[in-house]
Amino acid sequence: MELVLPSQKYLRSYLDGCKKMWGHIHDNYIIHNPDEFDEWKNRIFEEYENNSKGINLPQGFVPHITYWVIEDEKYIGTVNIRLQLSPQLYEYGGMCGVVLVPEYRGKGYGLKLAALSFEKMKELNISPIILTCEEDNEPSKRILEHFQYIKKELYETFLYGKMRKVRRYTF
Repeated sequence: MELVLPSQKYLRSYLDGCKKMWGHIHDNYIIHNPDEFDEWKNRIFEEYENNSKGINLPQGFVPHITYWVIEDEKYIGTVNIRLQLSPQLYEYGGMCGVVLVPEYRGKGYGLKLAALSFEKMKELNISPIILTCEEDNEPSKRILEHFQYIKKELYETFLYGKMRKVRRYTF
């Protein structure tokens, strides 16, 4: 498994992954709507490049680098590393967003992907690394608590239309 910058080489595989994930993740910002492929296929790589430079970002977004997770020449997920935090991302979201194609969940890929993501964030000189997850997200909690964190906080915030308990980890 490796993190690679998105490329034409994996575009069809990425589209297949988007089809499998669409509607199965809580926030679709990290993938593209597969039904609109003809609209985004020719601009996706320029958008990723602009996002990393902070150019033409949607309201509330911060500069970020998107990596595709590739295994055996196949797209299996996305890692979005934020280069800074807005107040909203400090509250919920943190420095990194991750999504895996459903068939790869619950098989140990999350832990490997977290380790690769930490490596990338260190290469990018991101410090401290701040990550969050909802209190009832057991898989994310297990993964984050596998790594040595400096501080863990539990708090409530308004998220997706209701109050939710959130954990914030500082590494």
